[in-house]
Parts: sequence; structure tokens; C-alpha cells
Amino acid sequence: MKKKMVELTALSMSAVLLAGCGVTTIHDEALKAAKENAQKEEAAEIDKKELVDIPLVDDSFSDCTESNVSNDLVRWLLATTAVEVQGQGLDWQQIGGTKSTAEDIETVKKYLNENNAKDGDAALEAASALVEEDYTKAYERAYNLGTAESILAASYCAGDLEFNQYLMHAVPVAKMIQQEFDSFDDYGDNYVTGYMCHVGQGDCGDASRVGYRVVLQQAFVGMAAYYDGAYAIDYDMELTGEAYSTYFDEMPEEVDTKSLEGKAPEFVQGYIAPIELGENPASGNIEIDGDLYHVPFTIKQLTDNGWEIKDAPSELDVNRDDTIKLTRNRKTIKVTTEAISEGYTDVQYGFVDYIDTATLGDVEVSLPGDIKSGMDMEDAKDVIDKFEIENDDMTDSVLLYISDDSDNKSKICITEEDGKVSSFVLFVSVLNGQQNMDQYYTTLKEDGSNYSYAQAMTIKAKTDKYRPGAEYTGIPELALSDSLDDFTIQIDNTVIQLPTTYQQLLELGFIFDDSADTIVQPDEQFEFSGYYLGNEYSKMNFIVINNGEEEAKLGDIPVQYVRATIFGFNEYQDYPFKIAQGVEFEATLDDLQEKYGTLTKSDNSFDNGYVQLDYYTYETEKGWYTFWVQPEGMYSGVEINVYTNKKTEE
Repeated sequence: MKKKMVELTALSMSAVLLAGCGVTTIHDEALKAAKENAQKEEAAEIDKKELVDIPLVDDSFSDCTESNVSNDLVRWLLATTAVEVQGQGLDWQQIGGTKSTAEDIETVKKYLNENNAKDGDAALEAASALVEEDYTKAYERAYNLGTAESILAASYCAGDLEFNQYLMHAVPVAKMIQQEFDSFDDYGDNYVTGYMCHVGQGDCGDASRVGYRVVLQQAFVGMAAYYDGAYAIDYDMELTGEAYSTYFDEMPEEVDTKSLEGKAPEFVQGYIAPIELGENPASGNIEIDGDLYHVPFTIKQLTDNGWEIKDAPSELDVNRDDTIKLTRNRKTIKVTTEAISEGYTDVQYGFVDYIDTATLGDVEVSLPGDIKSGMDMEDAKDVIDKFEIENDDMTDSVLLYISDDSDNKSKICITEEDGKVSSFVLFVSVLNGQQNMDQYYTTLKEDGSNYSYAQAMTIKAKTDKYRPGAEYTGIPELALSDSLDDFTIQIDNTVIQLPTTYQQLLELGFIFDDSADTIVQPDEQFEFSGYYLGNEYSKMNFIVINNGEEEAKLGDIPVQYVRATIFGFNEYQDYPFKIAQGVEFEATLDDLQEKYGTLTKSDNSFDNGYVQLDYYTYETEKGWYTFWVQPEGMYSGVEINVYTNKKTEE
């Protein structure tokens, strides 16, 4: 899609040169023809590919479970739904966006209802219908396939489909996406374009929802998401249950951000223009002098369409709105713009989220539904009523509230004069929850601190076991022991035994900031921490000790220590941790001593700022436990250490 944008820009500039010679009509016709040709070429691209017929159901996944399927295969599927899932305010890293027990499962169920997929059978029917629907343009196909993937993922998330059912239907759709589009960038751009077209016709959403998905797509293809974003995986990877990604194999520890200086930011390169104006005024689409835009856009989108900056400050200010004068074909317009952050003060990157037709001069401007200056106000109101847009009639104007999001201030104000539309203002503020547009764009800034090499290596390590010849033993099936002497720990529904390994913890679901390649010097200990399944309430700390005479990698040293506590941000109900005999946090000191015998109270204690914690210890020749106990006797934390060398007396 971005390649086409470059070609279109070149054609547009050729047309400008013609206009400079005074050939007005040639400019208009050349620009119009250039756009139409680019759109036709893009629409035809998908038909040029030699497509292999892919059955809608793949029975080879019928016996698959969450534990025996490649993490990379699941990540590939997550990438196909990332824009839509995150666009609903959910988490793209979870299939369907959340867990079935989470509060926001209602959002998932609402999405399923909107797509006539109220149960598993209906979801499969809806997905199949989308996949088999006729199409003529790439963006129609991307939208249908992406929606099918999102419905299947949401249905699994809601518990309407089993995991194997989800894979049996989602993998074939993913293979269609893979063979029909060139990259996640290409597929995602087309998906958002398709979504924009549906909103333009009033099928779903509004300008803010379109804008949010545009920003997300730009974020996912931006360099800031290079190490661990939704698209950080091989696009051409074989989609099998044993798939493994080579994406991270040659990844540098530090990105060369200097080489990116002067590069147009992704939110400018990745801008997605409407294909059609549509009928829904709340879509955010607008036509200015024959060109289509989706608000918000930047000044560069105007210059790409042949407008030339004639009057502007040397640079923009984040705390000030500036008026930019542009000319094209002897016409002049004025646009209000602002810098979205200190990093983007170049005038061409000026952010336009407010269009006032009164300042655009002698050019024709239309909203969807062909709302324009001079039309009967009653006809404009008929368009508004058709799409059930919230409408406040005033004495000489109509104020429309675009979004149904209570945090969103997007609106259209249409002024009336003698029963006719005089002028209108379109303002689109892309908000989701408490975060707004400039915060999303700031995440795209090419700053080395945005790149998490350790996180990338953690993702890589989780699926190394699927590589040919990989030596992987997996997590042995253990039962939680009744004796502390066995050093078994249950995390969620899996039991491990100390000493364990970095790899086992990854397989268990931990996410670490320190990679397996981190070097630990001889005779030194190294402490690292991780969140279980990314849950901020389930943070645990681990320690390795390099007992060798040479430096070693963190992933090669036995993990002998774990610390878990329900203090800080931790909450017990979200903390899946048990020790011998199934003892959980919030047991009492009496419970502990009844099960394990008398514990020794330490002379040491710990004040965490909220409460004084007493330490009670249990020691054996193999290692030790330290229990953290609150004054009223509640068990609230534990440190467990098993010796990994023969120097137990130390």
C-alpha cells in the first residue's frame, strides 16, 4: 500500500508541473487519472497472484491443545487480528483480546453479537460466509478475512469454540491471508481501508474508531514495534503446529536509531486515504477540491496531492495552533494545524484534526452524504437522521456528536443560512479510554529506549523447541509434594521443582526483562524477575548462582531461588502460587506450623512501608524457606532456595 502511495505522489507531482505551465484542465485530469489508475492497479494486484485452493477446515489440528502447538503459530494468528482486537481496547497478545474470566469479556461478546456470531456454530457460519464472499478489491478481501479471523478468535475467547476448533478454522484463513498479501503491512493497510469503507457506508463504527485502527496499524509497522510488536514474526513462516520463527535470529541488540534520522515518521508514511467518500457523515471522510481525506491527517497529505505551502512558520509548536496557507491551481486554502509532539515540529508533519470550510477559500468541500455548502438544510438533516447521529438542533446550526464514546469529543457543526447549509466544521479527536492521539503517535518515535531486545529473546526462547534438532525436554509432569523437603512449587496448574531452568519458566508462561543470553560471571549470583503470563499481579523473582570457573549464560544456569509475595501491586486473587500440601497465600502462621512443624522466627524483619513483616524459616540440608508473616499472622510471601552445589554448610 505504501509503495502505491509513493507512485501516486510521483504522478501527482508530474501533474503539478503541468499546472505550473498554466494548463489547469490538464492538471486536474492528470491528477484524477493518476489516482484512478493507482486504485485500479491496487485492486487488481490480488487477482494477479496464482492462488492455491485452501480448504476452509484443516483437520490436522483436531488433536491440538494449548500445550502442544507452537507459540509462533499462535503469534501469527494474533497478528492477523491485532488491529481489530486492540481497536476494541483489548489486548492483541491474547486470542480474542482477553481471558474468558476477565471483565472486558463483555466487549468480546458484543463484537460477536454485532457479527451475528452468538454461539460457536454461528461463529463458524459467519466466518465461512466472509471467506467465501465475492470480492473485486484487495481491501474488501483483507477486511473479510481479517473479520473472519477476529470472529473465530473472539468465539474461542468467549468459550464458544474449543482451542482445536479455533485452529482448524483460523489457520486456513491465515494461509489465505499469507498467500494473497505481500506482508503484514500490506494486509493491515488493506484491512483498515476495508474497515474505513464499511464505516463510510454506515455499517459499523465512526471516525474515531477508524482513526484508532489507523494509528494502531502504523504503530505495528513502525520501528518502535520492531522487537516485540504484533508483526515481529516471519510473514512467510510455514503455518503448522510445529512452526518456528527465524525473525529474531539476526536481530541486533541495539537498533541504529541514528540511521533513522530524517526519515518521515510512520504516521505520515502510513497514512491511509479513503477509497470512497461514502454516505456516513460520522466516518471522518471529507472531500476537498476533488481529493479524499480521512480526518485526522497531516499537511504532507495535502502536499502529496499537489498543494504547495506558501505561508507557514519555520516550525510548529506543540502548545500552539498554526494556520498554514497552501495553493494549488490558483486556488488558496488555509488549514489549522499543530505539532503532535516535540519530536515532530516540521510543518509537513503538522496534525490536522479540525477542518473549517469557512477558511478553505474557493474550493468545493463535501462531507459524506454529499453534504456541502448551498444544499438544503433539511436534506442535510435527512442524511444525519438516516445514520442516527446524535444531533443538537440550535438556532442557526446543527451540532453532531460523532462518537458514542463518552471520552470522545469528535463533532460536526453545520451552520444554516436562509434554509441552506452555509459552512461546516469537522473535528475528529481519536481517543480510547484516557489516552489520546498524540500519545499513540509518540510511541512511534525512533528512540532506542523503545526497543526491547530482552523481550525479543524471551519470545524467541519460547519456541526454540520447535526448531529441527532442538534439544528440549519440556516441563516434567509432577505432583505437588506434601513435603517442603521436595521443593515443589505449583504455579497456576503446573508443578515445577527447584532447581528449575530459565527455559522451563518461559514455557510456564513467564515474561522476563533479562534474556537467556545474559552473562553471569564466575562465583556471582544474578537475580531476575518476571511476570507470569504478563500479569502485573504475578511478579516473581528468581536467582541463579554461577558456581563454575567461567562466565555462563543465564539460560544455562540452574534456577535455585524464587521469591513470591502479595505485596506492592500484587493481589492474592490474581496470584496462582502454591507450595507443599497446597498451601496458598493468606493462610495463617498457625496453618503453616500445623502442616510443617514449628518454624524458627528470625531476628530480622522487614518494613515495606505499610506493615512490619516477620520472617519465619524452615531449613533442611537441601535448602531453606523463609515465610513472610504479617503481625496478625497472615502468610503473605515466601523465599525458597535449594542448593545447587555441595557447599550446603555455607
